[in-house]
Amino acid sequence: MRTAAGIVRIAVRSHEKCSATGAARTCMTGLSTPFVRAPDRYPSSVGFSPLGLVVSLAVLAPNLLLVAFPPRTAISRVRIPLLLTVLERGGQALCLVVPAITEPGETRWWWAVPVAAAVSTYYALWGRYLMTGRIASALYRPLWRVPVPMAILPVVAFAAAAAWLGNGWIALAALVLAAGHIPASVLIAREFG
Repeated sequence: MRTAAGIVRIAVRSHEKCSATGAARTCMTGLSTPFVRAPDRYPSSVGFSPLGLVVSLAVLAPNLLLVAFPPRTAISRVRIPLLLTVLERGGQALCLVVPAITEPGETRWWWAVPVAAAVSTYYALWGRYLMTGRIASALYRPLWRVPVPMAILPVVAFAAAAAWLGNGWIALAALVLAAGHIPASVLIAREFG
């Protein structure tokens, strides 16, 4: 079945005259000036990705535990700079939506292993939170030498998913999440000592 984006892409390609130059192609449609098209191996259109949706839900769904099982101790009221808050919330929204709505590129199945490892470890840390009596500091406690693993592991999972699904847009979403979520979590973790 062809999507609307696929039909438009086919229609545009049938009227294009392209010349390859390195990794990209310069194309003329006859209707406008030349434009540069991304290489075919990168997703350049919006479309549904079932694997992307699974990754988004697998990483972000455990956060719903905070609704059913809120911390019994208070989370420190740390003043998080507005820029970090915007990056963190934007990254969370992007990581929920982008993997599901962008078509994957070339799939590299071995990258599913680091995704599964990051998600499994993340789930284990949620288990630690529940098993320690839902104390807020368990959400920010280090794991071995990793300072805020519950902030770092989702970023690792999304970055590995970007490589797995050959999708640079997911990598960009992970980068935005990392820029806000990790520093904000470090600021909160410092309050717990």
